[in-house]
Amino acid sequence: MEHILMAPFFFSGLEHDGLGRYGDPVDPDGDIAALREIALMLRPKQFLFLAIPIGPLDHVHYYAHRIYGPYRLRKLIASSDFDLVARVWNGKILPGSSLNDDIYYSHDNDLPDWQYQPILILQRKRLLLRREESERNTLMLSILLEIIDRLFNFTMIRQ
Repeated sequence: MEHILMAPFFFSGLEHDGLGRYGDPVDPDGDIAALREIALMLRPKQFLFLAIPIGPLDHVHYYAHRIYGPYRLRKLIASSDFDLVARVWNGKILPGSSLNDDIYYSHDNDLPDWQYQPILILQRKRLLLRREESERNTLMLSILLEIIDRLFNFTMIRQ
């Protein structure tokens, strides 16, 4: 039986995988393994909306959760079958694949580190992509961003 997710949203779960808190086996790369499994349930070029705690430093609050800093977040995305195509935070949709320094700060000093969880819009990779598929996927991303904008009243930041 084929298990395909249509428009998966994965909020505040991945950072717990592999830490043993919920009876799962301890695995330092359990989060990476979980994200790879999610990729297997998606078609090539399909989107995943992922929210995980992000901060200026990589940290594991053993055995509760991880905070994804510059090293771990890059490793998570590079080790999976996804590309970062956009992110959503504080009422703004920021298209692009940049993991520059501003992604690691909430700009809200009163916010505990585990509560800063921007939505990362990831797209499953595909080795060979024909031009028509690329154009269709660009249109699909534009439509998804417009839906998010209308649903959540976000403003689009164009780069």
